[in-house]
Amino acid sequence: MGHSGAPRPDGLGPLVRDDGRRGASRWSYGKDDDEGLFLAEHFRCRSEIIEYCNELLYKGQLVPSRPSAGYRLEGLVEHPFLFREVPGSEDRRQGSSRVNPTEAEAIAAWLDEHWDRFCEAYGAAGDPEKQKGVFGVVTPFAAQARVIQQTLKRVLGAQREKLVTVGTAHTLQGAERSIVLFSSVYGDNSGQASFIDNTLELMNVAVSRAKDLFIVFGAKTRWNDGGPVFRLVRRMAVKDAPAGQPAVTHDDGQVAAPVEVAAAEPISAPEPAAEPSVPEVSAPKSGDAVVAWAMIAAWDESGGLPDGLKLSAVKLNKALAAAGLIRKGDRGWEPTDEGAAVGIVGYGGERDGETFVNVKYTPAAQVALLDRIRSGALSLG
Repeated sequence: MGHSGAPRPDGLGPLVRDDGRRGASRWSYGKDDDEGLFLAEHFRCRSEIIEYCNELLYKGQLVPSRPSAGYRLEGLVEHPFLFREVPGSEDRRQGSSRVNPTEAEAIAAWLDEHWDRFCEAYGAAGDPEKQKGVFGVVTPFAAQARVIQQTLKRVLGAQREKLVTVGTAHTLQGAERSIVLFSSVYGDNSGQASFIDNTLELMNVAVSRAKDLFIVFGAKTRWNDGGPVFRLVRRMAVKDAPAGQPAVTHDDGQVAAPVEVAAAEPISAPEPAAEPSVPEVSAPKSGDAVVAWAMIAAWDESGGLPDGLKLSAVKLNKALAAAGLIRKGDRGWEPTDEGAAVGIVGYGGERDGETFVNVKYTPAAQVALLDRIRSGALSLG
């Protein structure tokens, strides 16, 4: 893997920029002098898949480096990045999470129809261990993951259901599957996919788990969605139309034709509870850091926090300080070197005539810290 960036020459403390801001790292990269190290070369995904992430979060700085030869799905799919419309798609709240049973049915039906041919393409026919590496299903909401698992068990049978990894982006963090199906959840009754647009890093993780094929299952409203996530899906994906129907055009009016690929190596719904909504988080720009309460609200709505955990910014700050990731200075919280390494950044301002400092959490930090909470590595007791 390659990277760009330069170390701070004196080797001391967090970087203090020329504009006076305290940085998160001794390293910086790119034309915007972003903080941290950046591993530019990407080998896991087909270029048609990782280019989505490149535009969503990485400012075009990723270098797709996987060879184009050897694509195992040649002739089986139109394109490595697809959108499949789900007619009649509607979501509903379930506590602080969301579910969409119609979308779960569509995903189960797709897997049932395509299981044998794709397993054969990967040399996994009749081999359950190899089949575990073929399919994954990712969704933003933990409640929807449970609905999908129930639906797969009913449609595919218990044996096959266990061979499909199903969960939120956190479930597959650090993992990969040859084929990943994404359940958008927000249906035609939701004008915006607010949580997805507010947590771009989670979509980045979901997409980049797929080596050979990523399929977005979503309502017609999502294909026409103007938010940052689905606007980019519409521009980069091919709509997976039934046989005999005309190809779908992209925003530029060009017909979405299949790409030419050479031959590459190989991821009953419960009734909704009448609970109040979790406060929405204002949509950040790509890669923006957020304050603790916004990060916790996003974790809560996604169902990412362990069951029964009530987390506040004060409780989180104490845990992060105990873990050596942040420290309390004279003017407020600031990241330690270890905290900076996981993506915690400092910022400052003025309130009532006095200056203060505090910390924010980059998308990378949001994923890393939630992983520590879920694994028990970060003690919140």
